[in-house]
Amino acid sequence: MLVVAFYTRRTPYEQEVRKLEISAVRLGLKYHLEGYDSRGAWVYNCAIKPEFILEMLTRQDDDLLYVDADAEFMKEPTLIQEMSDGGIVDIAAHIMAGGILLSGTVYFRNNAKIKEFVNEWIKKQRSKPDRWDQKTLHETLINHGPRLGIEFAELPKEYCRIFDKKDWGDAVIKQNQKSIDFKEKVKDSIMDGVPAQVHKQRVTVHGDGSFTIPRRHREAEAYMDKHYRRVPGERRWFKTAHQGLSMEELRPIFHDKKCYIIGKGPSLDNLTEQAFDEPTAPIIAINESIHKVESLKIPNPIFALQQDMGLRDTCKPTRGKLLVSEHAQHWYAEYLNKYVYDYKELGVKQTQLSVICAIEIAKKYGVRSFDLICFDGCVTKNIAYAECVGHAPTGDPKRFLEHPKHIEKHVQGYKVNWVIPTADPSSASRGTRSLPLVHPVTHHALGRVVPSKKRPNMSSLSLQMELFPPETQHDHSSKQQHS
Repeated sequence: MLVVAFYTRRTPYEQEVRKLEISAVRLGLKYHLEGYDSRGAWVYNCAIKPEFILEMLTRQDDDLLYVDADAEFMKEPTLIQEMSDGGIVDIAAHIMAGGILLSGTVYFRNNAKIKEFVNEWIKKQRSKPDRWDQKTLHETLINHGPRLGIEFAELPKEYCRIFDKKDWGDAVIKQNQKSIDFKEKVKDSIMDGVPAQVHKQRVTVHGDGSFTIPRRHREAEAYMDKHYRRVPGERRWFKTAHQGLSMEELRPIFHDKKCYIIGKGPSLDNLTEQAFDEPTAPIIAINESIHKVESLKIPNPIFALQQDMGLRDTCKPTRGKLLVSEHAQHWYAEYLNKYVYDYKELGVKQTQLSVICAIEIAKKYGVRSFDLICFDGCVTKNIAYAECVGHAPTGDPKRFLEHPKHIEKHVQGYKVNWVIPTADPSSASRGTRSLPLVHPVTHHALGRVVPSKKRPNMSSLSLQMELFPPETQHDHSSKQQHS
C-alpha cells in the first residue's frame, strides 16, 4: 500500500503537506507526494485529484491510499492494509449522514477496472470543471460502479475525521480542512494571465480559450476591455495572443525530408529512439504524445500539434515548438515558440482530424515521405490510448477505425510507413513503398507482412497486414525492414 497526496506549488498547501509527510514518516508508511502548478481557484485545483490518482495507478504497482494534502496520520491505518491484503475491495471511502461521500481519504485497488473507473471520473470532472471533485466521484460511482463491477466499502469515520468533529472518535487520519483558510488565498485563474475575479465578478474560462463574466458590470467590463480582446456584442473576451512565428520558417525544416507523425495509441508506451532513423527529419507529435517524444534523446526538430481546445494548454513543448490552430491559440497567448495555422490555408475544414492537419502542413512545406507511428486504431484496431497519455479517449473511440479512409486521401502519392512500436523493438515491422494515386496505403503492424491478391480492407485491418498485388505497385518494390 502506498500513501499518495498532491499539493499546489507556491500556495499555503506547499507548507501544509509537510505535516502529512512528517506523520507518515513517524509511522513508517510508504508515501509519495507530488506538486502541481495551481490551476487558479480552489475548485480547479481540487479537480487535479482524479488525474493525479490515475497517474499514480499507472506509475506505481501498489494499491493507493489517497489523502488530502492537509491531512495527518494519527495512527497506523491498519484497516486499509487489511483491505489491500484481502484483495476484494476496489474502492473505500467514508459516507457522511445524508449520503455525502467524502473524498479526503479514499482507498483505490490498483487494477484494470479501477483505472477504467478513474478515467470515467476524469471525463466527468472535465465535463463539469466547476463541480467539487468528491461530487463527481460519487456520481461516477453511481453511474459506472455497477457496470465495472466495482466493490465499494465504507470507511469508518475515524479514517476521515474532520478536525472539529469531536464526536467522530479518535482519529486514524485527521482532515484539517485548511481550505477554509486557504480558499481566498488561491486567487489565480484556470488560465495564466486571467484573474479569477474582477470587481467581485467571477471570471469563467471556457474550453475555446474565451472567458466571461456572469452579468453586466461597468467597472469589470472596462477592466476586461482594457486588457483583453472583446467579442463584439458579448460579455466574452479572448487574450490578445502573441503573433507567433512565421509558418514559412518551416520550409527548410520539412523540405525533401521524411516527416514522423506520432499518434496516441497504446504502442506510444513502447516508443524509443530506434523509431527515428533520420536525425534531421521533423517530428510532429499529436497532442499529449509530445511529452513522450520529448522524453527521448533524439536530435530531430520536434513539434507538438494541437487543435483540440478542450486540452487547454496541456500540450506545451519544453524543448520543441508548437503548431496550434488559430482557434486554440488563446491557450498559448504568451507562448512564443508557436506557429499558428489556418485551416483555410491548409485546404481543410475546422473539424478536420489533427493528423490530417499535420500531414497537410508537412506537404505544404515540401516533405517527401511519412512515417505514421503509434496510430494503433488504424493498424491493429486497438482503439485505446497509451498509458503515458494519462486518460482514456473522450467520446466513442470506435471512430478511430474510420480514420484510415480519411487519412489515405491526404497521403496519396507519398511513401508512407505505418509503424507500431513493440516492447521488443527488434520485432517491430517497418515497410516502404510509394503510394499509388488510387489505392490505400501499405500498412505494417506487429506481425509479418503477408502478400495477397486482395487489396486491404481498411475497415478490417489485422496483425497480418496485406500488400497490394504486384500490378498495383507501379514499378515500386515493397520490402520489410527491422529496426
